[in-house]
Amino acid sequence: METAAAVSSAPTRHGVPVWQSPEGKDVLRERRDGWTRECQNSVDDALDALVPHECGPRHERDSTGVADTRPRGPVAAMATTRAQVAASRLRQVRLHRNWTLRDLIAAVDEGAGRATGLTESLASSWELGKVRPSMFYRRLLCDVYGATPDELGFQEVVDPSDNVGGHELRLVTGHEELLAAMLGVVRGAEEYLAATGSRSREGIYLSEIERVLAEREKLVHYRILFGPPRRQAVKDHLLRLLEIRSPDDRAAAGVKRLFVGVVDDVVHEPERGIVASEKCAVLSIPSLVTAGNFDTGVVFCSPHEAQGFVQHVKQVYAGTRRVETFQAVEQLTVDG
Repeated sequence: METAAAVSSAPTRHGVPVWQSPEGKDVLRERRDGWTRECQNSVDDALDALVPHECGPRHERDSTGVADTRPRGPVAAMATTRAQVAASRLRQVRLHRNWTLRDLIAAVDEGAGRATGLTESLASSWELGKVRPSMFYRRLLCDVYGATPDELGFQEVVDPSDNVGGHELRLVTGHEELLAAMLGVVRGAEEYLAATGSRSREGIYLSEIERVLAEREKLVHYRILFGPPRRQAVKDHLLRLLEIRSPDDRAAAGVKRLFVGVVDDVVHEPERGIVASEKCAVLSIPSLVTAGNFDTGVVFCSPHEAQGFVQHVKQVYAGTRRVETFQAVEQLTVDG
């Protein structure tokens, strides 16, 4: 997948990088729209295949091939402006202590009592407002700096004047639609596939993850459980992942390509259902019909949001207990 970083390596024109020129920005915009079309079409195809409709396809597609999924009626404003506030405060408190990023990493690891996996790049991304710290790191940062979440800008405050209606969001309701959307994400993954949850019971979903992992050698997969697996099918799935790919095998891409971890502290890190690729993502939410069920989901068809969810899962993984050997998986007790 080409990124802005890749485009930035292009030649300059009159001293200005090509990607900053009007022509370069048009190229970036076309690529972004192409990713969005690919994501939406992948999810739509999966929905149409699994959920037949007597009146034809779920959505008519416009001249560009994108399904017309524009929300009908008012779109609620959901954005928050506190991300920039948190970013500036994190940098301020670090510099106030005359700490380098390495000093911060050492303090965080010491506070956790182990190596957390925090890197200078990730810490810098927090301070620049590019990535938000997960709950795991928020608690550690508060402890390290001796500050409250509000003092570090972590308290969520929604600004009703900040409208995000332009984001590519879709709501899928019902078990079949949610499953189809999740399958669409899995099938479209080429670089990253991140999945969380301990309650998966759909054989077709777990099998599809195994299939794409076996077929795409360079695909990097993150699998996070919250607490022990609730079903034997999940434990068997983890064993099959290890059969397909060893976490220690870096031959195909030169990097580690399988990351499996368990969150033991589900009180502070509650379970969440995410499946995300570099192109699109699905977040499971409580049912609109039945209390206790999670058969509804929000589909994020923008690569920006999708990659944000991949980063979210990566950060959660940093605080997990690794289960990346057959012995470690065998020792998991099914709690269901």
